[in-house]
Amino acid sequence: MRLEMELRNMRVSVVMDVLAQAGATPTGERLAEGEGWQAHLIELEPAKVGSTITIRRDLLVIEGDDEALVTPI
Repeated sequence: MRLEMELRNMRVSVVMDVLAQAGATPTGERLAEGEGWQAHLIELEPAKVGSTITIRRDLLVIEGDDEALVTPI
């Protein structure tokens, strides 16, 4: 099973902390593995608001063997 979520304006360290709280162990700057699942944070092009403001965007991809592990609540 695979779950993809676009995250906006979140620091990598915050996302990695949340993954750790969910039971994952960091295996790289943007990678983490839990029991039966893994997560990868992919940097995307920033979103533009008007002509001067950009917002950070990342894609969080969680993959696991069991659908129950990666199904959102």
